[in-house]
Amino acid sequence: MNNALSWWEKNRKWYTLVVVITMIAAIGYDKFVVSQDRISGIMTLDTIVINLIVWTFGANIFYSLGFGIEAVLNHYLKNPLGPGYRILALFSGTVFSILWTLTFFTMITV
Repeated sequence: MNNALSWWEKNRKWYTLVVVITMIAAIGYDKFVVSQDRISGIMTLDTIVINLIVWTFGANIFYSLGFGIEAVLNHYLKNPLGPGYRILALFSGTVFSILWTLTFFTMITV
């Protein structure tokens, strides 16, 4: 179990980096491409910083579910899920987080 926790924690920084880059790209896209013809007072610098902090914190809570689900399944099934589970869970969770982040930041900047 300690090995699983170490694996998930080792990959957390990359997941967080991808989510933050996605947020910055979505905000930049809105500010410099979409909002050129309109005044967007919704996304001030304070709002952007607060959204980045809250969103990153929330994303990392969901990231922790990867290890949590693995631990629960290993406990109840009494066998390891296999090496492919972690990579599949990390990849699918990261793709979901990217899509969810783009959707969220597109909705709040309209």
